[in-house]
Amino acid sequence: MCRAALESPRKSIIFEPYPSVVDPNDPKTLAFNPKKKNYERLQKALDSVMSIREMTQGSYLEIKKQMDKLDPLAHPLLQWIISSNRSHIVKLPLSRQLKFMHTSHQFLLLSSPPAKEARFRTAKKLYGSTFAFHGSHIENWHSVLRNGLVNASYTKLQGWGKDSTVCQQKMN
Repeated sequence: MCRAALESPRKSIIFEPYPSVVDPNDPKTLAFNPKKKNYERLQKALDSVMSIREMTQGSYLEIKKQMDKLDPLAHPLLQWIISSNRSHIVKLPLSRQLKFMHTSHQFLLLSSPPAKEARFRTAKKLYGSTFAFHGSHIENWHSVLRNGLVNASYTKLQGWGKDSTVCQQKMN
């Protein structure tokens, strides 16, 4: 998702937040600084981050050493990507899955802090709620996972026309 946002022609708009990563060779300097964005340098470091499959093949220290050899900013960038992601994915139990999806591979993305979730549950009891899908292009999810969903209508973040279409369907 980070890669998709960074490779997007809209990166200057959607790649938010931009990483704050300390330079491992100069702890008083930010190697990646939101006030001085350098997308090419960020891309170079991201290209040096190993795949999850490769990371599972060795110890933490071995993997860090390999990444440091490729690019000294790859590992600090990976740490930022992981630590700035405030969400997690939970596999839905069969009892909560949507039958019309015709798959048992269904997941729930949790991204709200517990206090915000508690406020939502209280409001839901009082006012009810409506189930909806959020169909956003993968390039937007770097920001969604870190900033939450925002209403981008009539802003530079809006990806498609001024109108949005809502389709209601009774859930069985």
